[in-house]
Amino acid sequence: MNSLKIFTLCFLLPIISLPNFTASQILFQGFNWESAKKGGWYNILEQSAAEIASSGITHVWLPPPSQAISDEGYMPGRLYDLTSKYGNQDGLKALVKAYQDNGIQSVADIVINHRCAEKQDERGIWCIFEGGTPDDRLDWGPSLICSDDTKYSDGKGNPDTGADFGGAPDIDHKNTRVQSELSDWMNWLKTEIGFSGWRFDFVRGYAPEFTKMYVANTKPSFSVGEYWNSIAYGSDGKPEYNQDNHRNELAGWIGNAGGEVTAFDFTTKGILQAAVQGEMWRLKD
Repeated sequence: MNSLKIFTLCFLLPIISLPNFTASQILFQGFNWESAKKGGWYNILEQSAAEIASSGITHVWLPPPSQAISDEGYMPGRLYDLTSKYGNQDGLKALVKAYQDNGIQSVADIVINHRCAEKQDERGIWCIFEGGTPDDRLDWGPSLICSDDTKYSDGKGNPDTGADFGGAPDIDHKNTRVQSELSDWMNWLKTEIGFSGWRFDFVRGYAPEFTKMYVANTKPSFSVGEYWNSIAYGSDGKPEYNQDNHRNELAGWIGNAGGEVTAFDFTTKGILQAAVQGEMWRLKD
């Protein structure tokens, strides 16, 4: 069986505003929502490295690497602990090395809008974080949670600069310790693991100026933000023809993030989804 069939539910998304991304580069999502259940996902990907490269793939977006309370990795806790449902740190390094040997760059899924706590404070609130190292890196408390995230915060942090994420504490990206330690962790992912780029999760959760700062502090060869918002729908439940506002919102985020980071083109994705359901006229633009 062709090993690439394991990627049936993985997909390619169009990307807009590409300052450093050329037409000869292809970003491939190397996992889907079920991959964490497979067991040894890093090993499965490693076995297909040469075949992926032969298909013209230049970049592979890998799942969130850190320990998390959710199998898929989007509720991270100990960021330096790279044991997850996909495999362990050694397996991840071997995968990234196999990709490098085949001319493929690895893109890490960076989930930094929110974090899941390791233990409760004296109030009984889950807001004490463990970084995953013997020292105090990323060992945070409630004062580094956004002050208006009242379910978890002690009120000492700064207000949230973006959309709220209800499932876990929203991290205060205005805090200089947060900025420094997250930048250090991302640079460690580059030097220790071999990642070349970043896919920033839920960038609507914090102001674009912070994405700009993290890109400047870590200098990835490629970066892309997940700025997801629903396209406009009409009363018939179908997408409106004019999606300019949605596209302009994406372009605005890229500009406010400094222009060095790209974004998934969810506008085009929504139009394509409608077009292939018998509405090909939507492609005339």
